[in-house]
Amino acid sequence: MHSQERPLTDVERAAWLIDQVSPLKFVTVAHVVGDVNEAGLRQALDAVQARHPLLRVGITPGSPPRYRYTTRPLELRVVPRADDETWRAEVDREREAPMDAAVGPLVRVVLVRSSERSEILATSHHVMSDGMTAIYFMRDLLDAAGRWLAGSDHRLASLPPRPGVDQLLSREARGWQGLRRAIPYGLRQLLTLLRRPRKLAEERHVPLDRRRSRTRHVVFEAEFTAALQGRCRAERTTVHGALAAAALLSVYAHLQRAQGSRGAALLGCCTPVNLRSELDPPLGDDEIGLFVGPVVSFHEVDGSLDFWALAREVRDAVHGARSDHGPATALVTQCLLLPRRATPRVVAKHLYHPLFGAIAVTNLGSPAIARHFGPLTLEQLHVNPTSNPFGSLLSLSVATVHGRMTVNFNYNEGVLGEATIDALVAGVCGRLQRGAEPLP
Repeated sequence: MHSQERPLTDVERAAWLIDQVSPLKFVTVAHVVGDVNEAGLRQALDAVQARHPLLRVGITPGSPPRYRYTTRPLELRVVPRADDETWRAEVDREREAPMDAAVGPLVRVVLVRSSERSEILATSHHVMSDGMTAIYFMRDLLDAAGRWLAGSDHRLASLPPRPGVDQLLSREARGWQGLRRAIPYGLRQLLTLLRRPRKLAEERHVPLDRRRSRTRHVVFEAEFTAALQGRCRAERTTVHGALAAAALLSVYAHLQRAQGSRGAALLGCCTPVNLRSELDPPLGDDEIGLFVGPVVSFHEVDGSLDFWALAREVRDAVHGARSDHGPATALVTQCLLLPRRATPRVVAKHLYHPLFGAIAVTNLGSPAIARHFGPLTLEQLHVNPTSNPFGSLLSLSVATVHGRMTVNFNYNEGVLGEATIDALVAGVCGRLQRGAEPLP
């Protein structure tokens, strides 16, 4: 048996099941200046695949399903770059195109190429990928490609296979201690449900297997990003808190405008948390896999709520949950509730639930990544997750690279109309812009 082969953890199994009825993937996009040679990118893909064990597996169905070793190389497709918008159509295509998990590997790459400027798209299955995995994969790929193009040794140090996140949780989150934490967590979730949290209404019902993820792509330049970061420090909060506050207030304004909502609304915000540094043993910033846990905080939002007060409330909720092992407890609870014989449709349905929140904010922060890779220059890097299983959820995926913050607003086409998305994006951006203004 190859060392890469092992049963899927419960967290991985849930992602694998959901993808069978509704795509659950990440598409990472690197905007690169320079001539990305196809032969060099092929060599780089082989080097990255040799480095990471999870890039050498497919999934064998069974009870339980298992990772299975494969010798197949990572798929590379090359598309001529017609203009600056070509990559957008390829992102839409990649998110919806099926990935044969039984055959593997669970990542594929598209090169949108011209001789002067290219976009590299990496599509990764959520069963073995989170947002940081998507960033780390692209960083390693650019590193190997830049070395090859510069005529240097492009081989990368190989990493050992790792257990899934379920097996790496701290002692406080596993076994009987984890169960003792999961019971009060479940009771708190039930009490929250009784308070009737709100979601954005579906403007059109689109069956699960017919939903199409779309993205509004917004880039904030370095001057604005630095101003927002400085104002957040002055207001004793985080950029993540500000992003969530802007989205929550925009959703509330839409509920008032479109649905005649009156008074305060209880709105949930899902924050995926990178658990690598909190596992036992801790994992470094080069490990790919599904190593996240959710914090879902609920907030009473009304028209009189101060933007910065809400941003601090979100920050406090996330920090408090992390200090109390909240993301790990949420994972343990989800695993306890996942039946052994759960069907893909039932598991996918559980994701579209008021307790998941009205919005999700995945803030990848400012990952350590170089600007130059041999003759290549990285201009921008961002992640586009699928939204299909999440119905009317508004999802923000955020990354700040070389001082510029990219916010991708992800939604399901038709479930939320284009006019609604226009208003929500404008509301978030407007609130952030006002928030970045200096203190009087």
